[in-house]
Amino acid sequence: MRRISEATVPFLNPVRMFLTVLAIIFVGETSIMILIPVILPSAPEPLVAVADSFFLTLMASPLLWWVIIRPLRSLALAEHARAASIVDTAADGIISIDEQGLILSFNPAAEEIFDYRADEVVGQPASMLVRAQPGASSDADVRRAPDLVELPADGRNVEVRGFRKGGQELPLALSVSEFRLAKRRAGTWIVRDLTERKRYERQQHEREVVRSEHMAAIAQMATGVAHELRNPLTSVKMLVQGSRKQAAGLSSADLEIMEQEIHRMERCVQSYLDYARPPKPERRQVDLVTLIERTFALVNRRATQQQVALRFTRPPTPVEVNADWDQMQQLLLNLALNALDMLPQGGAVEFSLVVGTDGQVELRVFDTGPGIAPDLLPRLFEPFVTSKATGVGLGLVVSRRIAEDHGGTLTAGNRPEGGACFVLRIPTPNFASKSPV
Repeated sequence: MRRISEATVPFLNPVRMFLTVLAIIFVGETSIMILIPVILPSAPEPLVAVADSFFLTLMASPLLWWVIIRPLRSLALAEHARAASIVDTAADGIISIDEQGLILSFNPAAEEIFDYRADEVVGQPASMLVRAQPGASSDADVRRAPDLVELPADGRNVEVRGFRKGGQELPLALSVSEFRLAKRRAGTWIVRDLTERKRYERQQHEREVVRSEHMAAIAQMATGVAHELRNPLTSVKMLVQGSRKQAAGLSSADLEIMEQEIHRMERCVQSYLDYARPPKPERRQVDLVTLIERTFALVNRRATQQQVALRFTRPPTPVEVNADWDQMQQLLLNLALNALDMLPQGGAVEFSLVVGTDGQVELRVFDTGPGIAPDLLPRLFEPFVTSKATGVGLGLVVSRRIAEDHGGTLTAGNRPEGGACFVLRIPTPNFASKSPV
């Protein structure tokens, strides 16, 4: 960067500059007055006056140039170069406009922000680059461009919408200041791209939302655990207290109730564990036909007690998938128990298994119950959403996660003839191996 030389500093003082000019004129005039009688001894007075002026001009002009004008010119050029260097290397976009709102200059940072070259925008209206945010307030002291709402000209930052060359919109911070150019009003815009800041603020907001949702889920989970464990514990406590008051041992029926309540607590705790820490699938070849038959064997006693008929529409050959045996068993058992929960007065549950031409295995689970409530259907697979009085609301969430971990899907709906229908789709081993990773 060029600096002001020491030789030019004295001439920034008006008094010293005035005295220097007087000294030059005095020396020049004195020298001429001495030389003219020698050069023109008998010249008439008018000629002497002309010669005096001519020689004074001839002598003083180079001296004035060398002593005053040249240093001041160097100073002006240095200041201009320094200002241009600051503008060209500034990290913010700097744009100057005239009072008609036409662009006068456009620095490299502005070129990068708007993706325009300076020669493409100089002379064009500034409104092609910037629009104010909707609802922005005006101010009495403004720089106004055509089609541009009023902006405060006191250096304050305002948020505006910028438009790149391709029409892409971006958020900007804009400060406006005024200056005079040849007795005309002009303005300087300092523009900063807020894209990264807005992205960071959005990410921070999303993190806060996720954190809030996470804390709400933890609180909801804690409430659910307390509720689901308190009820069976209360039943067990009442049986024990009654037995102590009667000074007799627990009957076989009491022990059976206690065992059922303990199993209920175990299922509740296991549901929370499966939701919070899903195990990694250990895949192997699994026959879904065998798994469904095993599921029916596990729920057959309860189905008989509720007078629910279990039906299985099976294919003629085994249907093998690459899956974790235990997780797939848990998924099928959840679907079967969910259907039985909807049939306390009896009915039917049907499993229908087919292999589609698209390489997907499709299992449909029907029941003849009342179906899924319309207001519950869109949120059925969200955590802690249930219509059951003793439900945790995690069984279907875990089931869908198992399906997705195996590259499949689990959906739910209501049948036109009544009852709910759950559809599980899982790729066969050959189809899964051809699918892109």
